Amino acid sequence: TRILAASERMDQEFGLGTDRRFDSLSEYADALETMLAANIRQDANLAKLCAGLGLKPAYAIKIYTKYKGVTPMRHLTVLRINQAKQILVRNPELEIKQVADLVGFEDQLYFSRVFARETGMSPTAWRAGRHGEEGT
Repeated sequence: TRILAASERMDQEFGLGTDRRFDSLSEYADALETMLAANIRQDANLAKLCAGLGLKPAYAIKIYTKYKGVTPMRHLTVLRINQAKQILVRNPELEIKQVADLVGFEDQLYFSRVFARETGMSPTAWRAGRHGEEGT
């Protein structure tokens, strides 16, 4: 009964609550991963996404990191930058600001800094190099 009480306390503290829809924690991580990919172009509101799963953000981050090896926001950044690389190569007519907007960055300068941190070059340099014509 001590374990059950501790489990209930964890549920209340971290937000599993009574709205459990999945049989395992890895299924929660998979669901959050799907939601991140579906919301790549929108402002990432982790609290809102987690609420849709019946989880509190702190617990969702813990679950996600355990099963995916990275935080949800880190994964979202990787998704966005990978998509940006493809757009830059396939759509040379788009301005960098437009590419930033398409992948969920409101600020072009911030997008450029994140892109450079992730790829080692600016979005303009990436486009000029045409990296395999596929943006990878």
